[in-house]
Order: sequence, then C-alpha cells, then structure tokens
Amino acid sequence: MMIFMRMFQKEWKELMGTYKIIFVPIAFAILMISFPISMKLLPDLLASEMPEGAVIEIPELSTSEMMSAVFSNFELIGVIILILISMGSIAGEREKGVAAMVLVKPVSRAVYLLAKWSAYSLFAVGSFIFGMLLTAYYTNLLFSENLIWADTIGGLLLYLPIIVLIITLSICASSFSKSAVTAGFISIVLYLLTMNVPKFLQAPWIDYLPYGLVNGANEFMKGNMIDLAEPLLGVFFLIVLVLAVGIVRLKRQEI
Repeated sequence: MMIFMRMFQKEWKELMGTYKIIFVPIAFAILMISFPISMKLLPDLLASEMPEGAVIEIPELSTSEMMSAVFSNFELIGVIILILISMGSIAGEREKGVAAMVLVKPVSRAVYLLAKWSAYSLFAVGSFIFGMLLTAYYTNLLFSENLIWADTIGGLLLYLPIIVLIITLSICASSFSKSAVTAGFISIVLYLLTMNVPKFLQAPWIDYLPYGLVNGANEFMKGNMIDLAEPLLGVFFLIVLVLAVGIVRLKRQEI
C-alpha cells in the first residue's frame, strides 16, 4: 500500500505540473456550457435573419432537458479529450524509457498501472464535475424554470462510472503499445463499439452495458426514475475486467 501511495503521489504531482490541470477543466466547461448559451441566444439569432415583422416561436427546453442534452454534447468531443490526456500515460513512458527506470525499483507493474489509472480517473472525474456544475449554475441563471438540483446531481453521479471507464480503456490500451497514437486509436474504437453496437441489438443483456447507464443517467436528469442496478453492475465489471487485461498484458511485455 505504501508503494502504491508513493506512486500515486508521483503521478498526481506530474499530472498537476502539466498544462492539463488548466486545459481540461476549462475545455470541459466550454464544451458543456456552450449548449445552454446557444439555446438561449438562438431566438435572437434567428430573429435577426428573418424579415421584419416575422414571428418566431421556438419551444423552450426545460432545464432538466437542457442538462440532459449537455451529456450528448460531451459524448464525442469530451471522450476524445479524456483519451488524448491519458493515451500516452504508459505508452509515452515506455517509448522514452521512463517506465523501465521506474520499474527497476521495487514497484510492480500492477501498482504502476493502477497508480496511473487512479490519478487520471480522479483528475477526469474532478474536471467533469467542475464542468457540469458550472453548466448547471449558468443554466439555472439563464432560464426561467428553476433547475432541479437533486436530479442534476443524481444524473451527474450516474455518469461518473462512464468517465472512469473511458480512462480505463485509454490507460489499458496504452499498456498494449509503445505508441501513444496507437493507444488512443484503440481506445476510441473500443469506446465507440461499446457504446454504439448495443443500439442495434435486442438481447436482454444489453441492459448491463455502458449504453444502458448513459441512457439511465439522461433519464434521471430529466426526473424519470428507472432501475439502474444492472448497467451500474455491468460498467463496474467491465472496468475491473479491462484493468485485469491491462495488468496481465503489461506484465508479459518487455519494458
């Protein structure tokens, strides 16, 4: 445990010492807050392009629907940002020879990978929470309907395992290759397959996949209560499975 804590502290200090500590939370905030701001400005923008006297009626989304739509905005670009910041965590150090220097010490490869995974997961979760809470605040400020904070926070918490899963895929893909670019490509492909293939399946076990948890978080954000035990269990199992595969792969590779 002491070795793990020291490795975690090392990874956290290195992470905090880079541009990522500023870039990622700000990027998330801009990405998420752009939707409610654009929806607020949309009627005025359309009115400026219409002939004088024309009447434009655009139904206003509820604040809960607005926050749910923020998830959709995050789905592609946000995932890419998470993969970009973590895809070189192991591959980059192996390529530069840093990993070999670290693993010469009494540090197991499992501890090495888990320390990186823990640090990047904590950072990603913190950045996501920052972006979502800032967006929720401005959504509540911009629109007349009051935001239901309990639903917003509940949906946010339900989405956190997906954030951890993205980091897990990226970190473990990084253990398969010395190229950060290759690791990033593998991560994106795995995530897209995990999230999109179930949409075309009718099997009962799709409820255990991340796709079900994303939908559940969206529904919860809208105030709809549904059973999420199965997708939560499925996502946690998938995280553990991917971590185990990454550790086994790293142990078998030459550093």
